[in-house]
Amino acid sequence: MVTVLGIDVSGYQDPERVNYAELKAHGFGFVVVKLDQYRTEEHVTLARAAGFEVGGYWWNDPLDAPGYQAGRIYSEFRRLGLRFAALDVEQFWSDWPAYWRWCRKEITLGQVPKFTPDQISENARQVMALVKEAIKVPWLVYTADWFIQAWALPMINWLGRYPSWVAQYTD
Repeated sequence: MVTVLGIDVSGYQDPERVNYAELKAHGFGFVVVKLDQYRTEEHVTLARAAGFEVGGYWWNDPLDAPGYQAGRIYSEFRRLGLRFAALDVEQFWSDWPAYWRWCRKEITLGQVPKFTPDQISENARQVMALVKEAIKVPWLVYTADWFIQAWALPMINWLGRYPSWVAQYTD
């Protein structure tokens, strides 16, 4: 098994404030940019200029049909000429306004409507299968062990079919 350090960036980070050259000098090997978002292209351009392998990730929202998500991923993949792509599977809530109310501590987690583990797993499994048929580069699952164990245990039945990028958060 080979371990390569990488970072993900999105529209939440100002591309001009991410020091890609310094990250490269410290041994990071890839950058994965959130697709279909504000500043996606800027991050891709700057990461490539620093010599990174650049891929993209798509936030898997089980509220959206797998075919819709796969089409958007494929469109972004082709437009940006990415070297790899990943499906970011970490959404357990089925109501965005309630989720944001929980984040602001206005309601408890118990009050947030949630998907079942089967719903999360099946939506992600279908997106993974559809995109794998459409692209000919590495296609990964981006998730975390804590998420699978807490919210999407059925994923273990198909997760081994794909390379994985395991998130490790520092806070």
